[in-house]
Amino acid sequence: MVLHTQLVDTSQFPPYLGLPEGVTTAVQQTTSTGAIYLSPVLFPAPTEAPYFIAAARVRNALGEQIGTLLAAFPLDSIQAIVAAANDSAGNGSYAILIDDNYLRLAHGRDPTALYQLLAQPSDPAAQSLVDALLDDQRLPAQTDLDDQPSYPDFVAGLQSLNQQPSFTSQDTFTGATLNAVAATRLNSRPWVLAFLQAQPAILAPVIAQTRLTLLLAVLVAGLAVLASTLLARLVADPILRLTSIAERAAAGNLYLQASAPAYAAFADEIGALGLAFNSMINQLRHTLQGLETRVAERTAELAQASDQMQYRAGRLQAVAELAHAIAAIQDPAELLSRLTHEISTRFGYYHTGIFLLNAAQTYAVLEAANSTGGARMLARHHRLRVGQVGIVGYVAGTGQPRIALDVGQDAVFFDNPDLPDTRSEISLPLKVGEQIIGVLDVQSVQPAAFSQDDIALLSTLADQVAMAIQNTRLYADSLRTVHELQLAQRQYLQQMWSQIAAERSTVGYQLDFGRLQALPPAPSIPAPALESQQPGRLVVPLALRNQVIGLIDLQDVDPTRAWTPQELAFARSVADQVALALENARLLEETRRRAERERLVSDITTRLRVSNDPQTIIDTALSELRQALQVKSVQVRLQVQSTPPVSQPDHPTENRGEV
Repeated sequence: MVLHTQLVDTSQFPPYLGLPEGVTTAVQQTTSTGAIYLSPVLFPAPTEAPYFIAAARVRNALGEQIGTLLAAFPLDSIQAIVAAANDSAGNGSYAILIDDNYLRLAHGRDPTALYQLLAQPSDPAAQSLVDALLDDQRLPAQTDLDDQPSYPDFVAGLQSLNQQPSFTSQDTFTGATLNAVAATRLNSRPWVLAFLQAQPAILAPVIAQTRLTLLLAVLVAGLAVLASTLLARLVADPILRLTSIAERAAAGNLYLQASAPAYAAFADEIGALGLAFNSMINQLRHTLQGLETRVAERTAELAQASDQMQYRAGRLQAVAELAHAIAAIQDPAELLSRLTHEISTRFGYYHTGIFLLNAAQTYAVLEAANSTGGARMLARHHRLRVGQVGIVGYVAGTGQPRIALDVGQDAVFFDNPDLPDTRSEISLPLKVGEQIIGVLDVQSVQPAAFSQDDIALLSTLADQVAMAIQNTRLYADSLRTVHELQLAQRQYLQQMWSQIAAERSTVGYQLDFGRLQALPPAPSIPAPALESQQPGRLVVPLALRNQVIGLIDLQDVDPTRAWTPQELAFARSVADQVALALENARLLEETRRRAERERLVSDITTRLRVSNDPQTIIDTALSELRQALQVKSVQVRLQVQSTPPVSQPDHPTENRGEV
């Protein structure tokens, strides 16, 4: 400190006037940043008045910083400003200034309420919080929590100030009277300035206005009753008569008319209303007659449309039920036969046939039919050339549906003596994607039995049929593939285990009273393919994927012993595990041999690539092959196919690499 407005000797003060640490830190920031700082209210010793500090950076004429100016402002000046604002917001209004700790700094009406907390902290750490504020000189030294009044509604209103700037609360000045409070936050400090006014003072003008309004309303109502009574005799009677006529017309009598002489004397709205009523009755009568006619026509149209919708819904339901019925069929022959009978039964057609294209795509062959004529056609293997013969051939060639409403006159109809009663025919392609696999042919004894709606419906049915046929084909192909794979697997297992049995001198082991001995091959005694059990003996096959590779023969010392179901299940489980373990061992041995062969081939190849001399390569190949295969001799023969050799040894050299 270098200057003080009241003291000459500034050495008696510590740096920063001995202010609390928070204020000192803020003053340092002012010194470094130049921002003006206003401190919170500080409460020094009880004998001194509370004040707050303002700090600003001081510059010389050249703009250079030379220090920081601190100014102490007594809080009494703020109290005077707040008290001067009384009644400025209305009769009986006053202001309160509250800091960020909910401490009253100024009160316009009650100076005794200064420096009191609006709310007491209720948690156990409240006293610690008060002690910390006392240490920072933020509260008067004599502050006691037990002596502080509590206004939680005031604190709640201040906490929600950002959402709602007004609320209601009590105060020390008004006691139990509720006040309306409007508050705002200051820009320079986190303080709140609140204006309060007792609610009775606010509501007094409203109550006076309400009383005046009620008085005027009673007066107006009385005048209205008097006026209505006077006008009732003049206006009510014609209107009542017109109302009676209108009620009778509303009951259904549209031949009534308002009497013209009764309303002729009225040149005002009542006369016009009577004439308009007569005109309305006439228009309603004519409109009703027209509506009755149109309702009858629309009812007939709706009935026809309803019948058509029910017909379409029934046929769509039949398609859905048919698709559900054939979904579980997996045999192609059964599927085709079931389809023809179901289509004819559900849709009422006397003949349904399913044609499938042959492998060469040249003929559409009849595969299933429900009628008697269709049975004769099936017996003689009826077929039609694709794209040339009949409606079926046309559809099979073009992939487009075709309807013949009078088959006797259709240009492409092929006269079939097996179906002489046909009068209408529709053929639809059976497609899988873009590929045509056949034709669905439906015939009826009724002429013009099919429409464009039937094409859409039966096309959906044809798609379902084609999908079902394709699914059965795929299922049959998968079964055949699985069967072939299983057969190949069994043949492979049989071949490999037969080879192992032929290569080994021991084909089994026998444990007899604790002695283990090997069993030599016995080709004359074939291994049983099925399980067998006898008194005192149980034979369980060792099976891999339905291929028997051996057996477990159990014999008891008691020749009359009967095997229990638990023992049978245990023996089968052990047999399965033994078969699986033997197969794993075989696969491991085969893998090891293959790896060894690959290693030998790799080693030989590596040695052959060392040299580019043909003679050296041949010598190396002969030596490595004889050593790897353990054979007596190895020969390499080179032949030229285009021209015979001029001279050639009578026999090839052995292990010499000569050509």
